[in-house]
Amino acid sequence: YYKVRVENDTPDTVQYFFLASPQKDFFCYRNVAGKYEMLSLERHSQHGVAAAQVAKFNMHPGEVAEFVIQLKFPLYAEAYVYLWMPPVDKFKMFFTYQQALSAGNMSFQWVICGMLAMMFLYIILKYVQIRSIDYLYYSLYILFFLIYFSLKLASGLGVQSIAYSDLYGGLFNNQVQVYAYIMYFLFFQSFLNTHNTIPTLHKLSNYTIVALLAYLSVDTILYFLPHYFELKETLWNILRIIMVVITFTAIALIIRAKSPLGKYLI
Repeated sequence: YYKVRVENDTPDTVQYFFLASPQKDFFCYRNVAGKYEMLSLERHSQHGVAAAQVAKFNMHPGEVAEFVIQLKFPLYAEAYVYLWMPPVDKFKMFFTYQQALSAGNMSFQWVICGMLAMMFLYIILKYVQIRSIDYLYYSLYILFFLIYFSLKLASGLGVQSIAYSDLYGGLFNNQVQVYAYIMYFLFFQSFLNTHNTIPTLHKLSNYTIVALLAYLSVDTILYFLPHYFELKETLWNILRIIMVVITFTAIALIIRAKSPLGKYLI
């Protein structure tokens, strides 16, 4: 439950609406003379596929009102409540504008997914032909990012079973990226033959792979402990920072080794 206090400090009557994410079991109550009355929900197309439910209400100049927002929290304990104030005479146009923005973002996601799908098919076919482990690692790297962007696309399109599922927000969104990182480390180890050509980089990548696997284990455990959500997110942010440092370190080691194949990875 969220308790929200809204004050209209403008000289005009203002139309507001609450929008919640996730939308599952979303209810809004307004305090009227000491009693909370449920606001009716209206559906407006926001993503072209899914319709967003909003709780719309008006407030007169100087009016103060209290609201209680009820949401069914997903297991990963992450939810948002938005309060928007579009002009009264442009309420429908507001959603049209939001839909246009979303359509632009979705077009980009479609292009990315299409490119990754074509890359995956080409590289996995090369692996079938040549049977080189390099192609297998790289195709899996592409596949994991294809899954990642496909999930983002499904979420943007409002596919409810994916967009607001516990597994998507709690596990898949982060972990599928980590699996992609692991595949890429295995790929460049094999492609550059780092065991023989750049031993320091080989050891660094081995340590990194072990650390990433350990992170996946810890992240999975924390997924089932929603009270540690902040720790889960903190570890994810720390991991991303460490990965940036490791990436630049790897680039420096490749440059110093003057690997003829390394220039294709930098």
